[in-house]
Amino acid sequence: MRLSLEVSARDGDVVTLRLAVFNDSASPVELDRRLLVGPNGVVEAAEPWPVSLEPPAREPRMNVVLLNASCFYGRERQFTVREPTTFHAYLVAKPGGGLLPDGPADGKLLVASAEPVRLDPAANHEAT
Repeated sequence: MRLSLEVSARDGDVVTLRLAVFNDSASPVELDRRLLVGPNGVVEAAEPWPVSLEPPAREPRMNVVLLNASCFYGRERQFTVREPTTFHAYLVAKPGGGLLPDGPADGKLLVASAEPVRLDPAANHEAT
């Protein structure tokens, strides 16, 4: 599995980030969407924002998405960015606590992570 995090739209301080999980294998895989964390904003010299998760479905089986080979699953989130902010996203092996903005507290749970995206409103463009 491979993760991608990118700016999909920007209008002044309002930015839309797109997070995608790609099944880059030759076989179908099951993805529990509760394990996908992000996009998560970390503002320089400030407290990080809460992590972004999808709410669980009532029935556990409804949290699982079948990704065929070369297919993807994703989401977009919109943020207002007024200070330099770095966005992170990652996939963990199992649900649970310790989900920090830039990765799980227990590094052994990390399955994959996206390249962080740094936004600086003063520059009014994406900088990585």
